[in-house]
Amino acid sequence: MRPYRNIIIYVETSQKTHDGIGAQIHRKFSGLAFAASNGFSFKYEKIIKFMDRPSDKVQNLGEANRILSWMNNVVEEAVQASNCSNHNKDDVRVVTTHLTRENKFRYALATRCPNYLSRFFKILGRLFPFVNFVIRIEDAFFYCNSFPEAYNSIKVKSLCEDQQKDIIAVHVRRGDVELARQKEIEVGFQFFPDLVKRYMTESEYIKTIHTLLKNHPEMVDKIEIFTDSPKNNLVYSPLTANNYHEKIEESDGSIKYVESSFELIKAEFPKVKIHYELNSISSLIYMANAKYLILSKSSFSYVAAILNRQGTIVYTPFWHQRLMRWIEV
Repeated sequence: MRPYRNIIIYVETSQKTHDGIGAQIHRKFSGLAFAASNGFSFKYEKIIKFMDRPSDKVQNLGEANRILSWMNNVVEEAVQASNCSNHNKDDVRVVTTHLTRENKFRYALATRCPNYLSRFFKILGRLFPFVNFVIRIEDAFFYCNSFPEAYNSIKVKSLCEDQQKDIIAVHVRRGDVELARQKEIEVGFQFFPDLVKRYMTESEYIKTIHTLLKNHPEMVDKIEIFTDSPKNNLVYSPLTANNYHEKIEESDGSIKYVESSFELIKAEFPKVKIHYELNSISSLIYMANAKYLILSKSSFSYVAAILNRQGTIVYTPFWHQRLMRWIEV
């Protein structure tokens, strides 16, 4: 039995239209991990929007709704597995507080003192057992970035296959980060510093792959890249999100997607297989079941790594922190 079930972590729907599938799921997972690791209850609003990519081939709202349904099913399965969904009856007294980024002081305090914050909630739960304390958040990154092991409470069995895929799965994020980097080169300064920081060069990926191959040389011909880069340059108009990064989008709301040739990686590993057109759902399942998984600086591969319990995870540092079982390069 959860000792603090009257402390309810409530994850609101993120209004960030430029968040992709990985980021939207990651937000819910962080709140669930915060709740489960502290013995709190958990509620959430369903995901209602995401930034679709060209590889997802979303041609109509029916396709978009299908993906949304899948995302929410993944979150719901994780919630049910955690046993955090049951909370006190709604007819008792309810006290609500917000820890969203709009409440800058509270969010800054939560980020600086996440452990003391969770202890404070526990004290409240003990002192007032007949009061429901609802903490409304958009995510719990403020907690999970300090205590990433909390993600070990996340389990989605339907995405985990009985047999591992005998591959080195490499997630290469391009798309918006590629375009942001090109704009930086063109104008000489960073329009989108957060995006540019996420960019990893082919040389960085090659170095990381070689680090893994030192101990597993037999995997050299089993490298598979999963990327949002298209095979050819294209202009794509997302259905599920019209407000993207302002200076990146065209006047009609469309987005340029720039191809990545991966010539350096192909030259270094001639038998590499590159998945340009595999959609986000299939890519996530592949990576969640890979024997070896090399992450990019992206919530998408980060979520896959959280779900991948049997494989070896290779992590490059960025603002979401690694779990202890992962290898940092």
